[in-house]
This record gives sequence, C-alpha cells and structure tokens, in this order.
Amino acid sequence: FFFFFAQGPKMVAVGSRTTAVMNGSIGRTITRNAIAIAIFTTALLYHHSFYQSCTSGSSNDANARTATYSAADADARSKCLDRLPGWAMDGHADTLKKQLVVASDGLTDKSTAHRYELIYHRYLATRMIRRCLESPEDGPLPFRMLEIGLGCAPGGGMIKRTPGGSMKAWRNLLGGVFDLDLHVVEYDEKCAKKWEEKNPGVASLYIGDSSSTESLDKVVKDSGGKPFDLIIDDASHINSHQITAAQHLIQHIAKGGIYVIEDIQSACTTWAANEGTK
Repeated sequence: FFFFFAQGPKMVAVGSRTTAVMNGSIGRTITRNAIAIAIFTTALLYHHSFYQSCTSGSSNDANARTATYSAADADARSKCLDRLPGWAMDGHADTLKKQLVVASDGLTDKSTAHRYELIYHRYLATRMIRRCLESPEDGPLPFRMLEIGLGCAPGGGMIKRTPGGSMKAWRNLLGGVFDLDLHVVEYDEKCAKKWEEKNPGVASLYIGDSSSTESLDKVVKDSGGKPFDLIIDDASHINSHQITAAQHLIQHIAKGGIYVIEDIQSACTTWAANEGTK
C-alpha cells in the first residue's frame, strides 16, 4: 500500500496500522492497513496494489513495467497495449501534462496550477498497462471511476467560471481506451444540474456531501455498488471532509486501484476553512 503526501515542512508519522498527519489542523488519524509514506506533491495518494510485482527497474519506464510479463497469450496482450494512448506508454509525464489541458479544453488545473500529471502518469499508466497484461480482452477494458467535486464555485466554476473540466478530460483521455464507467459527486445541486444539462453522457452525476458517510454510501449504491479503479477527491479541500471521505471510501477501491486526494495544501493551519471560520 502506498500513500504520497507533501505539505511543505510538515511530515507524516507512520505506524503499521495507523497514520497520523502531524499538522495542527488535522488532529485525527487514518487507521487502515500497513502503508508506506513518501514526499511527492500537494496530493495524497493511496495505491491498493502489489506494486512491485508489476514493475521492473524504473517505475517511470513503460518498457521496464512490462518486462516481467510473458505468456502464451502475448498476442492479445500486445494488441491491448497497442490500444493504450501514447501518454500511458511514455517514460515521462510531459505528454499527459499537455493532454490534460487539451482534453479538458483548458478547464482543469491538474497539470497547470498543480503538477498532478506526475502522480496520474506514474500510477494510472501503470494501472492501465497492468490491466492489459493481466486481463487482455478483445476490446476496451472496463474501468470504473469516481471523482468527488465537479468544480462548481461562486460565479459558475473554479476554472474560467466553468465546472466539469476534469470530467471532460477523463472522458476524452480514457473513454476511447476503456469502457469507462465515470461518476462524479457535487454538493452544489444548481450548478451540477446546469452542467449535466449542457454535457449529457459525459458522466453520471450525484448530488452529495463528502463530509457525510450516509451521502457517500448512497453514491456508491446508486452508482452500482462495484469497486472503483480510481477515486479522486477534488471537492471542498477541507481536511475533515477529505479524511472522512478517505476513511469511508477506501473500502470501495478495487484491487490494484488508486485513491487520490488533491489539494492537500489546504492542510495549512492558516487556511481559514479548516478553523471553522468563513
């Protein structure tokens, strides 16, 4: 299991079953299975995978990641790999950085204001390659994904006053490769419904609250109840909400799946929302 956390000089204390974030604004613990911690970027990532078994040498090198596999159905695996996009097979994240901007029509900051392409390239590309190697199919592989937060904000949206950039990006980046079962949760019902009307078929929309376990349970149930290959929390950025959602949804990650919490820079104690002020 792998967690990646960066918060300036703030660090993470690790135990065999408990992780405590050493930050005044997060006076809580996450009790889960044994994990490892490393500094990476302003996002927290959980990778439910026997990661070393699907890598060989540099984890950023696509050839190395595929080198450990050989089997009688090599032809099927080769065809599956051929269907993967170039950014997934690149040994670096530069292509994905550009593709996130293009695929979202410039409506996501995942690879502009932030450098989340580094995380998504390393782990999502590995997930895609591993799926081809372990379960090659004649046609798109099923991929189930949930993002918390559509990007609604006063004025319309976080980027260019328009929400839904991430949904557009994931649909364009993964839809042709996978049989993509894409879901999104948003707290702002008016904004979300307006987006859904303008963007039919991009993703299944749910109105929910990431700080409510009852709301999260309803989303999981209404979305089909099956485990997710990828869950992304890009919602309120309030620590208590992020922790509640992670603690509750981590059980719904598929084997080999990924859980990402974006924008954990909000853990700074100077961020007013975490202190209960407006």
